[in-house]
Amino acid sequence: MSALGDLALRLSEATDIATAAERLAEHLRTTIPQSAARVYLLGPGDKCAACPRSEDCPVQDRCFHLEASQGQFGRPTMLDQRVPRVGTVWGRVFGADQSRSPGDDEVPELDAPEVGAPEGDAGAYTPVLLPMDAGGETVGVVGVRLPADVAAETERDMQVAAFLTATAIRLLRSLSTANRRFEQLLLVNELGRKVNSILNDELLLRQAAVDIHRTFGFHNVMIFMIDDTRTSLELKAQASRFANPVRVQERVELGEGVIGRVFRTGRTETIEDVTTETDYVRWYADTKSEIAVAIQIGGMIEGVLNVESDRLGAFGPSDRLVLETVANQLAIAIENARLFSMVKEREDRYRTLVESSPGAVMHMDASGRLIYANPTATEITGYEKSQLLTRFSGLPELALDEDREELAGAIADALRGVPHRDLEFQLRHADGTHRWVSAALQPLVGEQGDPKGVVVLARDRTRERELQDQLNQSEKLSAIGTLVSGVAHELNNPLAGILGFAQLLLARQPEDWGRRDIENIELNARRCQRIVENLLAFARQSRMTKRRANLNEVIGSVLNLNEYQFRMDNVEIERDFDADVPAFPIDVNRLQQVFINLASNAHQALLHSKRTERRIRFETRLRDDVVEIRVSDNGPGIPKEARSHIFEPFYTTKESGTGLGLGICFGIVEEHGGTIILEETTDAGTSFLIRIPAEEAREYPVEAPSVAPRPASSAGEGLRVLVVDDDTYVCDVVSRVLTNHRYTTEVAHNGEDALKRLGENPFDVVLTDVRMPGDYDGIDLHDRVIAQDPAGARRIIFMTGNLLDGRTMDRLEKLHVRCVEKPFDIHELAGVVNDVAAGASGVAQVQLLTRPPLEGNGGLAPESPNGDLSAVDPVPVERADPESGESR
Repeated sequence: MSALGDLALRLSEATDIATAAERLAEHLRTTIPQSAARVYLLGPGDKCAACPRSEDCPVQDRCFHLEASQGQFGRPTMLDQRVPRVGTVWGRVFGADQSRSPGDDEVPELDAPEVGAPEGDAGAYTPVLLPMDAGGETVGVVGVRLPADVAAETERDMQVAAFLTATAIRLLRSLSTANRRFEQLLLVNELGRKVNSILNDELLLRQAAVDIHRTFGFHNVMIFMIDDTRTSLELKAQASRFANPVRVQERVELGEGVIGRVFRTGRTETIEDVTTETDYVRWYADTKSEIAVAIQIGGMIEGVLNVESDRLGAFGPSDRLVLETVANQLAIAIENARLFSMVKEREDRYRTLVESSPGAVMHMDASGRLIYANPTATEITGYEKSQLLTRFSGLPELALDEDREELAGAIADALRGVPHRDLEFQLRHADGTHRWVSAALQPLVGEQGDPKGVVVLARDRTRERELQDQLNQSEKLSAIGTLVSGVAHELNNPLAGILGFAQLLLARQPEDWGRRDIENIELNARRCQRIVENLLAFARQSRMTKRRANLNEVIGSVLNLNEYQFRMDNVEIERDFDADVPAFPIDVNRLQQVFINLASNAHQALLHSKRTERRIRFETRLRDDVVEIRVSDNGPGIPKEARSHIFEPFYTTKESGTGLGLGICFGIVEEHGGTIILEETTDAGTSFLIRIPAEEAREYPVEAPSVAPRPASSAGEGLRVLVVDDDTYVCDVVSRVLTNHRYTTEVAHNGEDALKRLGENPFDVVLTDVRMPGDYDGIDLHDRVIAQDPAGARRIIFMTGNLLDGRTMDRLEKLHVRCVEKPFDIHELAGVVNDVAAGASGVAQVQLLTRPPLEGNGGLAPESPNGDLSAVDPVPVERADPESGESR
C-alpha cells in the first residue's frame, strides 16, 4: 500500500496528462521487477493520412495514443505510437470494439504485440491489459508485460494504480478544460477589443478570422456576409491551417448547406459528423465536424461565422457559447465600422463640398476665433490657411478700419444667436489691395441652446462692384449722350446773353455802362454754372456716400436738367411734391441716376406714343417713416410678357437699348434699403413706385444752413493772403475780391513761385489751386507747409474745378482742409477766407523753412460764422494780358 500511496502522491503533483501517464508507467515498472508497461489514452482525433498504421484501422477515426512507456519492447516505438480502437484487443478491453459476439473466447495475450518482449529474450512473460476507468468513463488502457511468477495480488494493485491514474487524468482534463475556457474568455475579450478598434469592414473581417483561428486553434474559420442583392452569401474572410487555403467556391446560396440554413433560420447549428449532412458543402477533405453561428446586426441576419474541425464531435456547448459571443462582438464591430464608414463618407462628402465651394467658408468658435477656413477663403484674403488661423485673432482684424467696428458688432450678434445676411465690408488682402466682401453670418447653437460659434459664408464682390460701377457710369454716359443737344441749347442761350451784353458794354464808354446790363451778364453766367453743376453731379463716379438731402430737391435738379428736351418734344412735366418730405441720409448722385433713368425711359416711350398730350408725373408722399416716390407717364405701357423681366440685367425691348437702366435702378434703391416695383395701371401708361425708409440721420453730417451775404467789412485789415493759381483771370478776380475786403494779396502762378514767396514773407492765409503745372501742385505745397508746422494747414484753402478726378477728390478728403469749387461765388469765396482767417487767428503765420517735405495730414479748420461781401466796390487793379503780357 505504501507504493500505491506514493503513486497517489506523485499523481497529485502532476500538472498535465502526459506526466500522470508517465507516473503510472514508472510505478508499474518499479513495483514489478523485470516488467514493462505502456499507457495508451484515447486521442481527441487523428490525422490518418500521416499514421503508419492507417491500413490496420477499419474506421479511420479516433485511436489510442501512446502517452507513456517503461521497459524494453519488441517493436519500435514509432510503429506503436497509435493503436486502432477497432479490431484489436485494446479496443475490446476499452469496450469500444463491438465486433466480437458474446460467447467468443478471449483474445489470446499474443494478440497485443505492442507489449511484446524484445527479440532474443528467453524469459516467459504474461501480457496484461487493464482499462483505465474512473467515474464511469474509460479514458485509456494500460498494457503490462509481467514475469510468469507474479503473485495474484499484484494484478489487483495494478488495477488500483490504473484507477488512481484514470481519476487523476479526468481531473487534469477537467482542469485543462476549465483553464482553456478561461483563456478563451480572456481571448474573446481581447478579440472584441481588437476588432472594435478596426473601422474598416474588409480589414475587420480578415483580422477576426485570423484571430479566431489563432486563438482557438480551429481547423478552418470562414466568415460569410450577405451580398448587396441579398440573394447569396459571399466568403469575405478565411483562416485555416494551410498557408494558402484553396477556396472551393466563393458564394453559398441562401438555401445551400449548413451555412445557408443557419442564415435562413438564425439558429446556431453544430454538426458532429458532416458525412450525415446530405447537402453539406465540403471545403476540405479532412473536415469532420462543423459549427455555424449567425451574425445579426441591428436585428437582421447579415452573415455567418463558420468553423470546421478535422475531428468528429469537436465542438461542445462551451465552444458554442464562445463562438456565439464572438459572433455578437463581431456584429457590433461590423456595425460600428459601417457607422464610422457612413459618417466618414458623409464627412468626406460635406468636406469636399465645403472645400470645393466657390464661396469662402469660415468657422469661428464661441470666442470669435477662426478655427477653419476653406481654400476659397485663403484666395480672398491671400493668406495661407495656417497663417489665417494663427496670425489673426479674429475676422475683424482683416477688415479695413472703417468697417472693423461694424463687422465686430455683427459677429457679436451672431455669437448671441442673431444671424446676419448680406453684410458688406472691405478687407485687406495679403498683397495690400482692398477687397469688397459680401458675407452671411449664421450662428451655431448646441442642443441646450448654448453658442457653439459662427459660420461665415462670404464671397468676393470686388470685381462685381467694379463692373457695377462701370455699368453705372456707362448708363450715366448713355443718358448724358441723350441730353447733349438739350444741354448745348441751354448753355448757348445764356452764353449768347453773356456775349451780347458784354459786347454792348464794350461798345459804350465806361461812364455809360448800366447796372442792369451787368446784372443780366451775371444772371446768365449763373444759369451756365447751374447747368454745369448738374452735369458734373450726375457724371461724377463715386462710392456710396450718404448725406442729408431732400428728395424733392434731388428730383427737381434732375427735371431741370431734362426740362428743355422734354419741352422740345411736347412732353409736360408734372410735379406733385409733398412739403412734409424731410431731409434724410441718401446718396444724391446715385438717386439722381435712378430718376434720370426713369425719366429717360418715360420720355422715349412717349416719343413712340400717338397721343397728342404727353405727360410725365413725379409725385412724392411721406407715409409714416417711408418716403414714396411715384413716377408715371401716359404712354403705351409695358407689354404683359415683359413686365416680369424688366428689372433683369441686359433685358430690353428697345432695339438699341442696353437693358441696364432699370436693373441699376433696382440695385441703387435696394442699397438704400428700399424697394421699387412696377404698379398695375387701369389706364394706358406706366407707373413705378419707389419706397425708401427715412432713416435716422444722427450718424450723418448735417449741412450748415447758408448764411445770407454780409456787407463788406475790414476783416482782412493787416492780414496777408497768398493766391496761387496758374490762371491769370482767376488770380485777378480773387485778388480784387480780397482787396475789397482789406486783405493784402500776393499772386503766384505755380508751386515753385509760391514756395519762393513763402520763403520770403509770412502769410496769414494761402489760397491755392489743386492742379498746376510744374514740379509742385497745391497738395505738394500743403505738404511742405505742414512739414514745418502742422497747425499751418488750418490757414490753407484749396480751389479746384477738377471734380471728376476721383484721385484728386480722395486726396482732398484725406487732408481735411477747406475747399472752394470753381466756378465760385465771390461772396462765398470772401466768406470762406474770412472764416479761415478768423478761426486760425491764434495760429502762427504760414512761413516756409528749408525742411524737406513730410507726409502727413493738415489739421481740420474749426467751424466759425461765415463772413461774406454783399457788395464789392470796383477797385482799379492792373491785370496782365495773357496774350501780350501788357497791363490793361
